[in-house]
Amino acid sequence: MDIIIDWEAWETKFNGETVSMELLPLETQTLLELGAVASANDPSKTMGMVVDIFPGHVRNVQGITINGKVPTPEQYASVSRIYVLTTRILTQLGIISQISEEDVKNSNGPSDSQTSDSNGTK
Repeated sequence: MDIIIDWEAWETKFNGETVSMELLPLETQTLLELGAVASANDPSKTMGMVVDIFPGHVRNVQGITINGKVPTPEQYASVSRIYVLTTRILTQLGIISQISEEDVKNSNGPSDSQTSDSNGTK
């Protein structure tokens, strides 16, 4: 199986408008930390992680501005009017950071029944 880790285009509707961006899957440690913080039900800690996560995992944002400029990671973390959008982005980052059954099915790698050991036996 060949797992491709690259930027993925993503879009969502926010306040009736389409917002699009590119997202890069999270590293394992970041994904685990985000999951632990999110499951602790403390939104302030979750928003605190946004400032660290978004610079390396969110780019080319289109369809939303704050005072005419693309939101900064600090604004995603602190501006309550875009809180719902911020949580959607975090959720999507979590989703794309995990391998899915579809990824396995679409893999170009050999299936278990086709693999052989160094002796040529299956």
